[in-house]
Amino acid sequence: MAKRKIYRFRAGRLSIWYTDVIINHIAKHNVRISEVKTALQESKALFIRLKRKDWIAIVKHPYSGRYLTIILEKTGKNEYRIKTARDSTTSEKRLLKKYAKL
Repeated sequence: MAKRKIYRFRAGRLSIWYTDVIINHIAKHNVRISEVKTALQESKALFIRLKRKDWIAIVKHPYSGRYLTIILEKTGKNEYRIKTARDSTTSEKRLLKKYAKL
């Protein structure tokens, strides 16, 4: 069985990683990994902790204006794995506007 390649980038103090499987998965939601990286690195984000101890990041892409909801899984101290990314719902956009002061 081939070993999966792990890609990493930094978003502020966070180290975020993903694999080719994630790239293919988010493509099904019409999201490119470059959009996720840019949005997390260059936008204000609203981070919400879910019951499953995952984190959800709701961000507005700084160049396209597209709102993305990105689910992150904590894998270590300040380290997260991208689980999925998709367009934000209307209520998620409302939360971001209210709490992130965009």
